[in-house]
Amino acid sequence: MTFILKEGVIKNIEIMEESKEITLKILYVGNDISFINQLSEDKRFSVVHKSNGLIAMNWITNNNFDVFKENKEALYFNHYDCPEIDAIICNIYLPGMNAFDFFNEIKRKKIFDGIPFIILTNKFDFQLRNRCIQNGIDDYYNLPVNIQNLYERIIFLSHRK
Repeated sequence: MTFILKEGVIKNIEIMEESKEITLKILYVGNDISFINQLSEDKRFSVVHKSNGLIAMNWITNNNFDVFKENKEALYFNHYDCPEIDAIICNIYLPGMNAFDFFNEIKRKKIFDGIPFIILTNKFDFQLRNRCIQNGIDDYYNLPVNIQNLYERIIFLSHRK
């Protein structure tokens, strides 16, 4: 398209098609009903919900996201092998297996390598935040969460990994 900006000045401007937002597939491990509703009501999120870490690990294992063996060498699935999940969001305190245990188990088995792991908590705790950083957890949010910021952050983290 050509526009005349002021007399005698012509500028070619390319009109770029507006990028469409992608739907992020989230594994949410926790039991915060308002957060689940928030994610479920937003068309940019597709949510797999598991109430605790043990159930989530069982789901991962039963859906073949777990380790498999071939020729006595351990080969692992990673993000590119399991594109069904774009990020894992986990409440910090869970029955059976807390978020740190769940994160460590995923890392130990090398499940979902390269996928952002985000912890949610009900109140800010500086020591807990530092522990998340030291353990390699990608982000830490206090509830309630701004869904727009969360969406943008997951996209940023996904491209960074």
